[in-house]
Amino acid sequence: MVLAMGCGRSALFLASVVLVGVVLASVAWVGVAAASEGEELFERVVRPYLVERCYECHGTHGTREHDLSLDWAGGMREGGFSGPAVVPGKPAESMIMAALRHEQDLPMPKGGPKPSAEIVRAFERWISLGAPDPRREPPTADELAKETSWDAIFARRRQWWSLQPIQRPAVPPHAAGDTTWLATSGHPVDRFLEAKLVAAGIEPAGEADPDTLLRRATFALTGLPPTPEERAVFHADTSPDRWDKLIDRLLASPHFAEHWARHWLDCVRYCETHGSEGDPAIPHAWRYRDWCIRAIASDVPVDRFIREQIAGDLLADPRIDPATNINESALGIGHLRMVPHGFTPTDALDELATFTDNQIDVISKAFLGLTVSCARCHNHKFDAISQADFYAFFGVLASCRPALIHADAPASRREHRVELAASKAAIRPALADAWSQSAESLRVAIDKADKRLEAFRAADHPLSAFVRLEGLTGEPRQAAWATLRAEAGRARPMSVQPGNIPPPETWLRYGAGVDGPSPSGEFRIEPTGERFITRLLPAGIHSNLLVASDGAVLHSPRFVVESDSIRLLVAGEGQARVRLVVRNFPRDQRLLYPAATLEAGVPTWVTLSTKYWRGEEAHLEIATAGDLPVEAVDSKRSWFSIMAVDAGTGEPPTVGLPSASLFDVVPADDAGIAEVAPSDGGALAALYQRSVRAAIAAWRSGTATGSQVRLLDALVDVNALATDIATVPDAA
Repeated sequence: MVLAMGCGRSALFLASVVLVGVVLASVAWVGVAAASEGEELFERVVRPYLVERCYECHGTHGTREHDLSLDWAGGMREGGFSGPAVVPGKPAESMIMAALRHEQDLPMPKGGPKPSAEIVRAFERWISLGAPDPRREPPTADELAKETSWDAIFARRRQWWSLQPIQRPAVPPHAAGDTTWLATSGHPVDRFLEAKLVAAGIEPAGEADPDTLLRRATFALTGLPPTPEERAVFHADTSPDRWDKLIDRLLASPHFAEHWARHWLDCVRYCETHGSEGDPAIPHAWRYRDWCIRAIASDVPVDRFIREQIAGDLLADPRIDPATNINESALGIGHLRMVPHGFTPTDALDELATFTDNQIDVISKAFLGLTVSCARCHNHKFDAISQADFYAFFGVLASCRPALIHADAPASRREHRVELAASKAAIRPALADAWSQSAESLRVAIDKADKRLEAFRAADHPLSAFVRLEGLTGEPRQAAWATLRAEAGRARPMSVQPGNIPPPETWLRYGAGVDGPSPSGEFRIEPTGERFITRLLPAGIHSNLLVASDGAVLHSPRFVVESDSIRLLVAGEGQARVRLVVRNFPRDQRLLYPAATLEAGVPTWVTLSTKYWRGEEAHLEIATAGDLPVEAVDSKRSWFSIMAVDAGTGEPPTVGLPSASLFDVVPADDAGIAEVAPSDGGALAALYQRSVRAAIAAWRSGTATGSQVRLLDALVDVNALATDIATVPDAA
């Protein structure tokens, strides 16, 4: 398999190729008048070169430097301060030849590369033929503008042979009288070689000896010399097809794929770090390297090889490795991440432009053989590429976000999920039944809890009444009860002010570990430990509700930063992170790029300082540890939750969750009773028991309010409602 692509063609090189075709294939022009040859040469080579390289400084309506106009025949023959630019039939007396050869201190075009030898010979031949030139009059300003416009230049460049559809030429016959070994070959490539060698009067090199052939083939296909054992086997084989067997063996060697993958990796600038200070590693870069080797070893067709490296993760018919269940096609886009990133760039837009330009440069050179990046600041100086083409390309790549993708086969991600979901659904009623039976001993369980701390005294904590009323009787008890009621009313969560930040339920979700918003009461299954549930979750988006090791990422839509801070009500463990991603910069550099590692297993407000980035385009990202785009780490138990986003300028909401004081969860039948403090601890426990039973029943049916879920969660937290395997084996 040959993976090397063609190189970009400049206007100078194109002209040289056309010229070589005109000069060397002289037999095709036998019987054609010299004037016709000159006119053809002018239109095919001379005029395009003058338009693109000379008119800017030597035009009738431009600067007309040195009083020289090259945009019409009279101007060229009249010349400028140094004499006639063209003397028909006399190249040696034509000043343009000295300029093209960079002689007589006349290096032209000014500031440009020296014309190739083919270009110089083309002008010399044209002048020798009388310099036929149809430009009889000076062009008008409009005519000059039209001829030098990008549309005109682009149209001419699109006609280049290198941009035409591939055609299958007729295979030349064997040359008459050829007695070399090429004359006995029936391979089409050899026939073309034979025709050219005969036409040039060159004989092919003699046939190499077997040792030389063995060494050449082995080096060419595997990059390694033949071993003594391989040499012995080759010489011992006297069959007529030993050469075919040798090639087949080399092509089947793992070294063949390794050798040629190395060449391709150079084309896409394979690397394993991002450079700059710290030189951070590119997570899983080696997977792309190994993918290249496997693709070549598997003889993946070149068109498929290209598609998988442009959009392998989007193909409708991905290649799946049956042995590993890996989506091979998705791994092909790995090279898109192999770009430089600054340490802490202060200009995020410049950083985006830099690494996206690098992507365009690599893709266009590797797959198109063109230097599209040269059109970043202007239309391409040589190729048929406009600045608009560059930014169309830029828009596609900049619309993507640096990330890690999951390359396991789509079917494997869904494997066992139905069974797991059914098993999890059965846990809820079993737990609810066990909890209902334990509600009678609720007060005893709370008294034994080792977490009966000062935190319980908060007005909206579900267990605050147990702490605040303990030991009080009579009027002090009634006063404490009234205070609790008043504080609970004031503790209602403030509404968040998201500003222009899209709410979490509209964010993009990626990975098997995250689904849409969940109502209050969801839970995660703990993979280790005696307690298989440790929290009941508030309404929000929660990762890893089914499988602890699944990857999960949330991306907000892009927005313009309008406030000095952004606050998120989040929870997480296992080095999950939340970041403000400015202009797709993927690194976690907290000196300027705000981020936070989530280690609090309970909902907490996290504040990201965004003052520096006001007015910039950004998005928010929350990811499990193994899915971070640069700082990914292997964490067996990483998860996150997000409940709210706030971009207000005042103090963050004290809770942001539904209030869960006793007054928020008492059953409707007890609302009147709750107006007066329970007479003693037994009455208070009975009120709690009825509230808990009502909350359990609602949770069992999936209709629990946020306040009821917070009550049950508080009891689970202190183990007043058991979730350990020994106590509730039916649920486990």
